Amino acid sequence: EKPDSALVTLEQIDLSELSGKEEKAKYALLYSMALDKNFVDKTDFEVLQPAIDYYENNGSATDKLRTYFYQGRIFQNQANNALAMECYVNALSEGGNSEDLKTKARVHYAQAMIYYSLYDWNNFIESIKYAAALFQESGLHNQYIDCLILIVNGYTLKGDTENALLYIDECNRQTKTMSLNALCTFYSSYMTYLTKYGTEQEIHKVINNYQNTIPASHIDWLTISNAYMKIG
Repeated sequence: EKPDSALVTLEQIDLSELSGKEEKAKYALLYSMALDKNFVDKTDFEVLQPAIDYYENNGSATDKLRTYFYQGRIFQNQANNALAMECYVNALSEGGNSEDLKTKARVHYAQAMIYYSLYDWNNFIESIKYAAALFQESGLHNQYIDCLILIVNGYTLKGDTENALLYIDECNRQTKTMSLNALCTFYSSYMTYLTKYGTEQEIHKVINNYQNTIPASHIDWLTISNAYMKIG
């Protein structure tokens, strides 16, 4: 919950004082978690390797879940989506009994991003829905909202207007609880949907709502311009 403080504390530990493979594995996993949550994108396994070696045949379901997840994150940082996906599948399989819903949600979210890069909208939507449900159950509201908006994007790209509208309606019900960044992203996604499938009246209405709700400095003006192009 405070990854910056965790990272400082971990870096103050004298590694020579760590004894045994289990203790070194726990340190490696915690350190990898702290680095990732501080947006330090590792592309090598130097830090995580003791955890990979130990938790392959030892440790709890949660240890395995987290180790495979962070292993997958490193592969993604290397742009190796195939091996990253293999790690995420192993994370959900080996960590199936874990009660760490937050990490499970992040695994599904990471899988969704790979499917998105492959234009595999069906699997993207399925994975992001799993992530949304787990984030919601974990009480991580901002992440849940982020997933709802991504589902709108997925259905828009797929051309499934009925389901896109269902999730647009759900997002509209959540606008009072959205952060400013989430609101900006939602309105941009909503405008993108309307530009493809909406009527002139709907586009005008949402443009007005967008501009009345969001500060000018945060508005995606290219999306609004594109909408005006659509209606002539």
